[in-house]
Amino acid sequence: MRKTFVSISLFLMSLSLASRVCATDLTGTYTGRLTCKWTSAEGTRSTTRDNLDLEISESQSSPTRGAVNMRIPAVGSYFGNVVFDSKFPLKKGSGVVNDCRHRWSPNANTYEMVRFSSTSPGGVKNRIEMDGIVDRSGDDGSFATCSGTFNRTDATDPSVPFCPVVPPGPPGPNAYHVVLNGIGSQVLAADAYAGVLGTSARTVSWWYRSHVNSFPAVWGVIFWGQGPAGMWSVQLENYDGGGINGEFYGTKIAWTANKNPLMGALQDGTWHHLVMTAPASGTVGDIKLYMDGAPLPVRSVVGGQLSLSYNTVAGIPFRVGSRDLGDYSDADFDEVAVWNSELSAAAVSEIYNGGAPTDLTVNGSNYVDSAALQLYWRFEEGSGLATADSSAHGHSGTISDGDTVGSWGAPGAKH
Repeated sequence: MRKTFVSISLFLMSLSLASRVCATDLTGTYTGRLTCKWTSAEGTRSTTRDNLDLEISESQSSPTRGAVNMRIPAVGSYFGNVVFDSKFPLKKGSGVVNDCRHRWSPNANTYEMVRFSSTSPGGVKNRIEMDGIVDRSGDDGSFATCSGTFNRTDATDPSVPFCPVVPPGPPGPNAYHVVLNGIGSQVLAADAYAGVLGTSARTVSWWYRSHVNSFPAVWGVIFWGQGPAGMWSVQLENYDGGGINGEFYGTKIAWTANKNPLMGALQDGTWHHLVMTAPASGTVGDIKLYMDGAPLPVRSVVGGQLSLSYNTVAGIPFRVGSRDLGDYSDADFDEVAVWNSELSAAAVSEIYNGGAPTDLTVNGSNYVDSAALQLYWRFEEGSGLATADSSAHGHSGTISDGDTVGSWGAPGAKH
């Protein structure tokens, strides 16, 4: 799944190379497939094939040279310069593209050489073919060579901005977020909602921003159920360099900073989007964690086995910012959601939306799980100690041990 997003990035980069030169007009929306042949840091080889959409805007600078801005919606933004064949300027081109922003590296600066050719002498009217794409932007040292063919679906200019500034995170559609003090404040389901139980598929999503710059002994992040055999517990702790841990049916799995430096960003004082997914009747090894739209591999297993099945039982009701043993988070939270379905990697990428939260009650292109929402706290109130459930299931939340003023943060506020 990480490779899916990486290949999306490459795909955009490849498209960037085409430019607007009179009849050679690439402006429009495309759809196609990118095939990438991967080699991991350990030498393991694999292949991914992803169906992707593309948007391209152009600005002409000369008859044989141009600049292109492009994006894959909710994944990344790219730009590039193209030089057209001097003998056949309306048919062929090559250039350097710059991956100026993708979701796992907000300050991307990756240059690649790409080529394109058209299927009609009058310009690129129907199809773009690309190859020579190399991606080294993965977080695990893997790289790929990619090629693809993309067909125009709409010639309308999508007006892609040049390397847009992506918002740093919540607040998204709403203006507020909840502030937890690390002492005793947490958010509890007011109706004692038990969470997703048994072996049902599930996803939990939340936006998080730490108030401190070092990992705690342990902070409860998301919790429900009854432990140790029947709980669903997500926590932040300093084990193995610090990071996110999950405890399920007596097994703890960890995404740790010592083995994945991205985990260190959880304490950098900026907003991050985290999503944990699990299929129906799965094992602990099937549980996935995404950070800022990108999937992360499990790095450590503490006790138990990945082959164990999870079977969550009713116990302690759903809560944010603590767990059954207390261990309160000193952090901000926003846009907390629970589904009784397993979101796909493409859906996770879409709801991350480049760092700008979206309304999860509305389906998108890849996110089609709005009907599966079981709880959705958007923290729109900005005052008081209660927050509404936008999932329509009535699982409103209560800020426990909070303060009606200090429990809320607004845009621009550190916390």
